[in-house]
Amino acid sequence: AGAYCGGTGGDPDAVDEIVLEYNTMRGTLPPELGLLTSLRTIRLGYNYDLSGPLPPALGDLSNLEALDLEENSFAGPVPASLGRLGKLRTLNLNRNGLSGQLPAGLGNLTSVTVLDLSENRLGGTIPTELTAGMTAAVEFRLND
Repeated sequence: AGAYCGGTGGDPDAVDEIVLEYNTMRGTLPPELGLLTSLRTIRLGYNYDLSGPLPPALGDLSNLEALDLEENSFAGPVPASLGRLGKLRTLNLNRNGLSGQLPAGLGNLTSVTVLDLSENRLGGTIPTELTAGMTAAVEFRLND
């Protein structure tokens, strides 16, 4: 397993990439992650013991282009705050335990080309805002 956390200088606010896939990480994502406003990429997939809710503070990462949290044990709703990530191109939350209805605000993610929320416990109807707003989407997976 490899790990990478990149940025410039020693300033933690300058970290622009966190790649910690396949690292047997445990616990929850801290809300303080939202303070790393220079982040462009978060890839924490395949850490099967990462759990708990997704922190709404993820929506504060205004420069985020890729959020890949596949194959973990996150539970609870998809935070509506993710709809504020205007630069996001990839949102991959598949194979977790996410539940509830999709927030209509995800329709604000007009730059998303990959949206994968498959193999979760999501319910309800797909908000019309989601399909109307994501005009750039190339890959769109919502099946359970």
